[in-house]
Amino acid sequence: RAYVLTAEAILSVDADGAVKGNLPVELAINLQDKRGASGRLLEGENGEVYYVKDELGISITETYLLNEGETLRMTPISFLSARSGLDLFEGTNGILRMTSEGMYRCDVTGSTMEEILKWGDSSLIAEDVSEVVQITEDHYLVEILSVRGMGSEIQLLTRTSVEELPERENIVIASLNPSADLRRCVVEYNLASEKYHVSIETYSGDPEGKYVRLDADLVSRDAPDILDFSGLDVSKYAEREMLEDLSPYLERDGGIDREDYLGNLLEDYTIKNRLVGIPKKFSAWVFWWVPQDTGGQGGWGMEDFMALAEKYPDRRVFSRDPSLYGTEYLLREFCAPYYLERFVNRDEGTCRFDSEEFRGFLEWAGTQDRKNEQAQEALLGEHQLGFGLYEYYRVLYGDNTVMRGYPSVNGEEVYIASAEDALGILADSEYKEGAWEFLCYFLKDHGDGNDLPTRKALLEEVVKEARRPGGTYYFNGVPATVPELSEAHVALVMQAIESIDFTPRSSPENDIVDIVWEEIQYLLDGSKTAEEVAVAIQNRAELVLQEM
Repeated sequence: RAYVLTAEAILSVDADGAVKGNLPVELAINLQDKRGASGRLLEGENGEVYYVKDELGISITETYLLNEGETLRMTPISFLSARSGLDLFEGTNGILRMTSEGMYRCDVTGSTMEEILKWGDSSLIAEDVSEVVQITEDHYLVEILSVRGMGSEIQLLTRTSVEELPERENIVIASLNPSADLRRCVVEYNLASEKYHVSIETYSGDPEGKYVRLDADLVSRDAPDILDFSGLDVSKYAEREMLEDLSPYLERDGGIDREDYLGNLLEDYTIKNRLVGIPKKFSAWVFWWVPQDTGGQGGWGMEDFMALAEKYPDRRVFSRDPSLYGTEYLLREFCAPYYLERFVNRDEGTCRFDSEEFRGFLEWAGTQDRKNEQAQEALLGEHQLGFGLYEYYRVLYGDNTVMRGYPSVNGEEVYIASAEDALGILADSEYKEGAWEFLCYFLKDHGDGNDLPTRKALLEEVVKEARRPGGTYYFNGVPATVPELSEAHVALVMQAIESIDFTPRSSPENDIVDIVWEEIQYLLDGSKTAEEVAVAIQNRAELVLQEM
C-alpha cells in the first residue's frame, strides 16, 4: 500500500495502482505572505504513516495517524501537535521530534519520548537545523542553514560514548526556558573550551511541578552550578543565600570589571550585600505624553497623573488596544510601582490598603475602567525605551511630546527595567571557577534581539548605530521624514537608562498585585464598594506579608 499527498487529498493506492482510499485535505500556500498550510507524510517505526499539517504564519502543527479499515481516516496525535509548531522527521525506529533543547524519538502514539541528543552536546544550534535524516542507530545527517538562510551545509552526527570524549568538568545550567542566545553561547563555548563542558537542564511541564522539581534539585547533592533567572523570583533564592556573591569575581584581572556595567544594575542586583547576578540585556516601557498646553510638564506623581486623567474625561489612558492595554494593564503594570511603594512596608511586614488614600485610588481606577470602554482617543502612547524613538514620536505627535516613566510616590517618573538573560552562580556549585568563566563568555556580546545591553561598551555601539540619518516612515499612510538622532535626545534616553530601576520584583509583591486585580473586579461590576474592596485587599495582603 502506498500513500500519496496532494494539495486536495491523501490517497491510498494498492499494488496495482488502484486508489482504495481518498481523504480530503486542504493545502494551499500564498507565496507572497507565506501564509496557508503545507503537509508532509512520515513513516513510523512499524510502517505507520503520519500526516503532518503545518499552518504557516500562525505556527500550528497538527499531526494525525492514518488508519485504514473500510475507509481511510485520521486519528489526531495530540502529543505531536503544538500551537508553536514542531519539527518532526522520520527515524529508523520511530518519529523524531526536534525541540529547542534536543532531539527525541517518539513511540507510535507520541505519548512517550526517548532522548537521542542535546544540541548543546552536539555543537549545533537548534534554530540552524532545517532537516534531519537518520542513517543508522548511531548516525544522523543534519542540514544546517547558514547565516540569513543563504545556502546550507550537511554535517554528520555520530554517537560517541562518554569514555571516548576528552575529560572535562561539567557545568550545569538550571533553566525554566533557556533563550536562544543562551543556547547559542553554550554551543559556542563548548567548542572553544578544553577544560569545561556546559549543559542546560530544562525544567518544563506543568506550572507548579517544574518549580517543585527545580527547588528540589537546587538543594540536592548533585546541584546545578548556574541558575537562569528567567521566570523565577530572584529575591527568594538571594534571601536564602543560595546564590554566590559575584562581587569578589569582579576584582580579578582579565575578567569583568564593575565599571563595565551600569552602576544601578549591579546595585539593584545586590541583595543582602551579595551581588547575585548580572543581566545581559534589558527592556523598559516608556510613555509618550503630548501636553495640550505648553506651560510646562508638571510633576509625575500618582496624584498628578490622576488629576491629568480627570482633566481629559473623554480620553482613555493608553493608545494601544484597550483589550490588552486597559484597566488590567493600568493596575497590574502602570500603577503597581506606586501602590507597592506607597502602601507596603516590606521591612516591617505591614501594609495600609484600608486607608482613605487607597480607597480614593480604587474609585479613580473604576472611573478609568468606564472610560476604556467608551473613549476613542488616548492620553498616553506607550513603547519600549530606545534610541531614536523620541524623534519618531515627535514627528508623530509634534514638538511638545514628552517622554515619561511610571508615576511615582515622590513626583518623579520611575523607569523600570525588565532584565533579560540574567544568570547567577549557585553557592553550592562544585565548579564555581568554570561557572564564572562561562558567565564572562556569555556576557561578552550583545546577543540577539532588540533589547538594550547592560554593558556600557555594547550600549555605546547601540548609540553609534542609532546615530544614522533619519528615514521615512508612514503614519496613517502619509509619509514623514524622521530626522537624525540628536545629541540632546541621546542624552535624554541615557538619563532615563542611568536612573532605571533594575530591582527584581519579589513573589510577595507579585502576589499583592494579583490580589489588587482580583479584588477590584467586585468594584468594577458594582457588587462591592471601594471600602469593602480595600478591606479585602488589606486582609489578604497582610497574610502574604506575614508569610515572608
